[in-house]
Amino acid sequence: MFRSISGVLAGYLTFAIPFKLLFGVTRSHEFAPLSPAMLITAIVFGIVAGFLGGYVAARMAGKKPVGHAAIVGLLIAVWGLLSLAVERESEGWVHIAAVLLMAPAAAGGGYFRSRSPEAEL
Repeated sequence: MFRSISGVLAGYLTFAIPFKLLFGVTRSHEFAPLSPAMLITAIVFGIVAGFLGGYVAARMAGKKPVGHAAIVGLLIAVWGLLSLAVERESEGWVHIAAVLLMAPAAAGGGYFRSRSPEAEL
């Protein structure tokens, strides 16, 4: 149980911390209108971070890797939906991408981990 919870938490933090740092480093705000280049950067970065978050969750949890990664994806999707609900003034493209692209990428990270040869050990 501890491995499951810590795996999901570590996976989500693997997504959330770098994603928030991206906006801090670029001095952008995720709820403000973004330039097309920053929007594409944020979405691609979020997809990669989501994939890595799902992979981390799957690796740490051990059993049911795709399930644990899917929970990370669910947390990412909930974050995106809540952000859309709270910040109604924002454009919201990053948060829509979180639901449609970043969350599935997290599940993909778990699937990738489940298919790796060392996952069988």
